[in-house]
Amino acid sequence: MAELTRLVLQIMRSNAPARDDDRLLLVEYYNREGVDLSERQVDRICSLHNPSSLTRVRARLQRSGLFPRTPPAQEKRRRGAQDEEERH
Repeated sequence: MAELTRLVLQIMRSNAPARDDDRLLLVEYYNREGVDLSERQVDRICSLHNPSSLTRVRARLQRSGLFPRTPPAQEKRRRGAQDEEERH
């Protein structure tokens, strides 16, 4: 996570518009990670919903019980909680 934080910090320092727009931040992140996007692809990404909005909607639907987590995701979450308990 520290590596991602450093990368986002670098992007925000060098790309002022990405400070205010998650889609632009995502495009710049992809570029720095070697994903070559065409101008058309960048325009399309920038016209879509904000990625964090998708995450919030998915989480809300899962919490409602309509689409529970898959068994592998449940196990991963359970292991993470157990690891956290063992650290305390």
